[in-house]
Amino acid sequence: MEGLQVRQLIGIMWWWTLALPKTSALQGGFFLGALTTEELALKNLLFMEQVSFETDTSSLIECAAACLRSNDCYCFTLIPLSAPSGSTCRGYSAMMTSAKVSTSYPGAQTFHIRQRTTSWLEKECVTNADCPGELSAQCFADRCRCTPGYFYSHATDMCTTSCAKSDLQPHFTEYPKYGIHGYNLLYGPNAIDCRTLHIPLEDCKVECLKEPQCVNLEYLVFTAEPPQCCFHAVTALDVPAGWRYMAKKRFFQRTCV
Repeated sequence: MEGLQVRQLIGIMWWWTLALPKTSALQGGFFLGALTTEELALKNLLFMEQVSFETDTSSLIECAAACLRSNDCYCFTLIPLSAPSGSTCRGYSAMMTSAKVSTSYPGAQTFHIRQRTTSWLEKECVTNADCPGELSAQCFADRCRCTPGYFYSHATDMCTTSCAKSDLQPHFTEYPKYGIHGYNLLYGPNAIDCRTLHIPLEDCKVECLKEPQCVNLEYLVFTAEPPQCCFHAVTALDVPAGWRYMAKKRFFQRTCV
């Protein structure tokens, strides 16, 4: 892929890829496959420190999904033609830089997928005064978060009322014990009710990333029944009457570039 790079927009990265010039890389590393300035410096390197997992993989997307499912993966290296299936996926429990111990490996590419540390998001709080209200943040469940319905923007470290589908990121802000009543998004080519998805939370997040219309998800945990994974294409700002306290729900809003 000399002279080209694969830029896979997270919101629809599961469906197609597009070759783009390297000059279109975005600073910050929030687009999988779009090599940032810092990631370009990591090409053709295989890192030896803080390896959290290593597995055979058949594609970049499969490798990214493995990292997303892991609670201890902040970036990964796709190692080409190194396994019977075609490639090896190596995940790391920290951001990799050129200062880390590495060895030369032609064709290896490293991608960052976890959000950077922010100045205020998820910090502990007692009242709204502890959070930057001028950024549309508030104290929600003892943590500073964007006002429900707003998207956290990694590029600006602020909250925004809207986010283009192509700018949605593979990260989520949690709003415990709240959710949107109704407005469930029918899922997949067979338009099934997403409440029939009885899967672990991390798999629920991955399925949301596969669904182009999914901007947030709800995860319901019951005592005697399987958990439910449900998606929405609307936010609390779109349907304020539907936003309500629900003790058994965990609500996750996707973040924005």
